Amino acid sequence: MSDEGHMRRSNFGHLLAIASAALLALPIGAVAQSASKRSASSHPGRTHIAKAHKRARCRTKHHKRQHHKRRCARAHKTTHRRFVSKSSRVLKHKNTPTQTPSKPTLTPTVPSVPAGTVQAPTLTITGTAYYVSPSGSDSNSGTSPSSAWRTVGRVNGASLRAGDGVLFEGGATFSDSTLMPSVSGAPGSPVIFGSYGQSNAVLPQGVWFKGHNYLAFEHLAIGPEGNLQGTGNGVVVEWCAVGSDGTGINGMGSNWTIDDNTVDHTGNSGMLLEGESFTVSGNTIANTGLDPSITYGKHGIYLKVSNATVTDNTITNFSSDGISARYRNSTLADNRISNGPIGIAWFQYDPVAGTSQWTGNTIAQTTVASIYVSPSDIGGNTRESFVIEHNTIQRAGGVYMDLHQTTGTYTALENALL
Repeated sequence: MSDEGHMRRSNFGHLLAIASAALLALPIGAVAQSASKRSASSHPGRTHIAKAHKRARCRTKHHKRQHHKRRCARAHKTTHRRFVSKSSRVLKHKNTPTQTPSKPTLTPTVPSVPAGTVQAPTLTITGTAYYVSPSGSDSNSGTSPSSAWRTVGRVNGASLRAGDGVLFEGGATFSDSTLMPSVSGAPGSPVIFGSYGQSNAVLPQGVWFKGHNYLAFEHLAIGPEGNLQGTGNGVVVEWCAVGSDGTGINGMGSNWTIDDNTVDHTGNSGMLLEGESFTVSGNTIANTGLDPSITYGKHGIYLKVSNATVTDNTITNFSSDGISARYRNSTLADNRISNGPIGIAWFQYDPVAGTSQWTGNTIAQTTVASIYVSPSDIGGNTRESFVIEHNTIQRAGGVYMDLHQTTGTYTALENALL
C-alpha cells in the first residue's frame, strides 16, 4: 500500500499574504494573521460634555489610524518571515521523520482506570440487563448482581436482543476471553456493554466483532492484549480507556460515534477508522506508534472516512501525523495536536472531490510541517478543496504549512503563526 506518499520539495515561486477571506486555486495557501482588537477610548467624565465628546472622537480616529499601522506592520513582518522560511526549506520523506519518538519501546500495560463511581450505563438499557462478576457463576440467570454470570465466555454465548445490556463489575478484571458480540441491536435500541459499581471493568483480551450493528461500549478498560476492533454500523464507543500493542480503536462501517475515550500507549495508530460519517469528539490520544517494527506511518487518528467530524480531541506524542485524513469532506475543528512530525495531513485516497474544513485547531511542537497536503497518492492527483482558518500554529521545526497543488481550491486566512 502507498500508505503515506512522498513529501517532495515544493516550488514556491510566489507567496501571497492574505489579510481577508480568499478562495485560491494556487499551489500554496497563504496565511493571514488575526488583527488585534480595536483600542477603546475611556469616557472623559461628566463635565464639559461637548468638548469631551469631541476629544473622544479625535482619539477614536487616532486609534483607528494607529491600529491600521500596527496591523499592516505585523502583516508585512509575518509575510517576510514566512517567505524566508519557505524559500530555504527542504522537506523530508513522509515516512522518515526528522525525529524519532522519545518514548521507549512499548511495554504493554493495563490501561489506567478512572477513579470514582461510574454512572452506568450512560445509554439506556431498554431490554434485559445482565451482570457479570468474578463472584458470580455462569449457571446463574445473570439478571441481577446477586445472580451474576462469571466470565466473558458466558456473555459471548448469551442470546442477547436489541435493547439488552451487559454490565461487568467495575474494578474487576475479566481475562478469560475476548468479548465477541454475536448479535446486532436496532436503531434507538443498541446492545450495550458497560460497567456497574465502582470504576471501570477491565477486559484485557479486548473486544472484537464483525458485521454487527448498533452496539455500544462504554465505561470499559480495554487491553493491553487486545484492542477494540469491529465492523458494523451505528456503533458507539464512549468513556473507555484503551491501550494495546497494536491499534487502539479499529473501526469500519458508517455512523460511528467515538466520544470521551482515552487511548494511551499503542504500538500502531491510536485510532484507525474506515467508512463514512464518523463523529470523533472529546478523546485523549497519547503516545501512539510506539512499535518500531512497524515501518509504515502510525498516526494519532488514521482517518480513512468520508464526511468525518473530528472535534475537541487532544492528540499528543505521535509517530507520523496527528490526524491523517484520506477521504473527502473532513471537518477537523478545535483539536489540540502536539509533539510529532506533522499535525494535520492529507493524502488523496478518495476518487471523489469534496471540501475539507480544518478550523480552530491548535497545533504545536511539530518537526516537519504543522499542516501538509500531498500533491497525489493512490487516488490520483489531489482534487480536494480546503478551508484552513483560525488555526494557531507553533512549530518546533520544519514549516508551518506545506500545501501542494490541488485541482480544487484553498481558502486560508486568520491563522496565527507563533
